[in-house]
Amino acid sequence: MTKVTKSRDLNRIDREIVRQLTADGRLTNQELAQRIHASESTTSRHRRRLEETGVIRRYTAVVDEVSLGESECVFMLVALRSQNNADKEAFEKALLRVGQVAECHMVTGEADYVVRVICSDMHDYEHVLQRIATLPEVGQVHSHVRLREIIERREVLPW
Repeated sequence: MTKVTKSRDLNRIDREIVRQLTADGRLTNQELAQRIHASESTTSRHRRRLEETGVIRRYTAVVDEVSLGESECVFMLVALRSQNNADKEAFEKALLRVGQVAECHMVTGEADYVVRVICSDMHDYEHVLQRIATLPEVGQVHSHVRLREIIERREVLPW
């Protein structure tokens, strides 16, 4: 199969499949084919290619954290003590063991990482903060508590 390397490598069918599946990942191949006005075999072939080349990485459900009792969302800006690869790897590996960490992004600027943490309450977050802030690689942590979510999109596409 040809490797997809840029969005320009995607044709109209590929783009429509991606658009439809980011809005509803549970679509059957038949439903998807109807929505993009293509045959089921063509749709299946394109979908498989998008999966195999990594354009579609996985299928998942978007869960309402509040309904599960996880009502606090905190963004942590974490600056490491040093920029050496061993410290970065140790920090990233340690975060994998913190169940409340929902996302972690390496970023530019004053912080090295932005970490999104989902907790049941601020007491729970205090434990998470203590656990992360005391890692030997961590220099500083600044916390930003989410007041409310304004936009949450999964369908963001450049075309």
